[in-house]
Amino acid sequence: RDEESAKVALASWLAFSGAGETAETRILKAEDGRGFSTLANRAFEKGEVLFKEPTLMLVYPSRDPPWLAAMRADLLKVSEACAWQYCMAVYCLSADDLPRPAPEGLKPLGAEARARLQDLCGEEVAE
Repeated sequence: RDEESAKVALASWLAFSGAGETAETRILKAEDGRGFSTLANRAFEKGEVLFKEPTLMLVYPSRDPPWLAAMRADLLKVSEACAWQYCMAVYCLSADDLPRPAPEGLKPLGAEARARLQDLCGEEVAE
């Protein structure tokens, strides 16, 4: 982008609280609730690591408990492209979202991890 278009793009964003910012990057939050963006304050080399975060979750279909394996099989019949998303989504539920007791092998996503996930995905905006 040229400098003018970068200024226009930047004008459409609100600055985030500054958490995670470095001398080389700035974190911005979309005004429309679509999530966060990282703005580089310098050019980065190809393959250079900007930052690392701990994994929010790992899901291995080969380790699915029986209830999830059955759900995955049913979802694959409906949409192979979307089945993995629904299976991943059950691991994003909070204690309030889950039935009690929670299904075997499913632990509620904690408040801090849920907040990090929502930062990545944006937020729901009522239309």
